[in-house]
Amino acid sequence: MVIKEREISARMRGLMGFSRRLSHTNPKYKRINEDYSLMEAGYKGEKSIEFPLNYLKGEHYILHDLRLFDGKHYFQIDTLVLTACYILIIEVKNYSGVLTFDRRFHQLIRMKDGVEEAFPDPTDQVERQVELLKKWIQEHVDQYIPIEGLVVFANERAVIKTYGHYDEMVLERVVRKNAMPRIINGFAEKYTRRFYETGDLKRTSLKLLHHHVELDSDLLKLYGVKKSDIISGVQCPRCQTIPMKRLPRRWYCQNCDTYCREAHHRTLKDYGYLISPLISNQEARNFLHISSRHAMKRILKAYPLNETGMLYKIR
Repeated sequence: MVIKEREISARMRGLMGFSRRLSHTNPKYKRINEDYSLMEAGYKGEKSIEFPLNYLKGEHYILHDLRLFDGKHYFQIDTLVLTACYILIIEVKNYSGVLTFDRRFHQLIRMKDGVEEAFPDPTDQVERQVELLKKWIQEHVDQYIPIEGLVVFANERAVIKTYGHYDEMVLERVVRKNAMPRIINGFAEKYTRRFYETGDLKRTSLKLLHHHVELDSDLLKLYGVKKSDIISGVQCPRCQTIPMKRLPRRWYCQNCDTYCREAHHRTLKDYGYLISPLISNQEARNFLHISSRHAMKRILKAYPLNETGMLYKIR
């Protein structure tokens, strides 16, 4: 049973908004576009493991993209599988090329298109996640249960190697996506003692969900982009031209002769992820290029007011 679905993160949605509303000549655009490409590849890799998880046997609860606080720092888990006998952390990597584990220097070396580069060893990462989750479970659940960790490579074309010899840590922790169900089902044979009853298992899953904290970054500050650099106006869903013209109860694109009633929704979402999740009628008029306060009020009725009753929640 999936308790927490995998969703596109607020940061990724913000980077998508940048691609629509930042000039390609802006000096920050290249870095933002590169970061988005990396994040998109990671997201696709994480999504790709969801189908193999359907083949798991027995009772289990799954939480995707879980971010918890350990008392000092936040730590993120790509996928968490809870069973009555053990908990499994899955760290997903979607790297391509030839990947060589160098445990001596705790690095993963990638050779791709003739370029060699180093990444942190993902087995170290998943070991650290196991230790942090053990601490979290002890503090919030106070009931021991074994915790395992796997690094799953989603790219089927990636070549995985180790330096010089068979490394036990790599063999135990690293698997390909298609082998994942077989490896995970093997844990059921290894761990047969029940630490949680069904009710305990569900309560722990819901407690983890309750303590999840979404990462919410100030993207303008993070990338050093000025608010004035964000291109305002409603974007045409067909040709991507900005701005569309407001007509009575609909939008019109003068570039491709397209009419649309709902084009403003994505524009308000872009504002929410790039500038602020709250917006006033005046701010919305300025960003959507609408002069009528009453027309803007009709549009914003689709969004809830915040506690003050003055600002609309557009995220």
